[in-house]
Amino acid sequence: RYLRVGLKYNPDPNAATGTSFSVDVSDSDYEEFWSDELQIFHNPNAKIPLPPEWFGGITQHFFQDGDLHSFTPEGHVLSSYTVVLKITNSD
Repeated sequence: RYLRVGLKYNPDPNAATGTSFSVDVSDSDYEEFWSDELQIFHNPNAKIPLPPEWFGGITQHFFQDGDLHSFTPEGHVLSSYTVVLKITNSD
C-alpha cells in the first residue's frame, strides 16, 4: 500500500499549523496534481509582473501597499510524504 501523509492548509486565521491528512494513493478515486504543493512568490520589483489569475489553484504570495498577502486555495497541500507499506504474512 502507498499512503500520502501530510498537512493541508488550515483556513483558521489563528491556526499555527496545517490540518493533518492521510490518503491511500492506490485508491481508484485518488487524484494528485503536479501543482498540489506549488507556491509562487511574486516579485514586487518585477518589470513585467505575472498576473495572479494565470496561476489558479496554487498558493500565491505578494506585497501590496508594503504588506505581505497570501492566497491559498481550500485543501492546498502544505507538505506531504509517501509511506510505502509492504504487508506480509506473519507465518
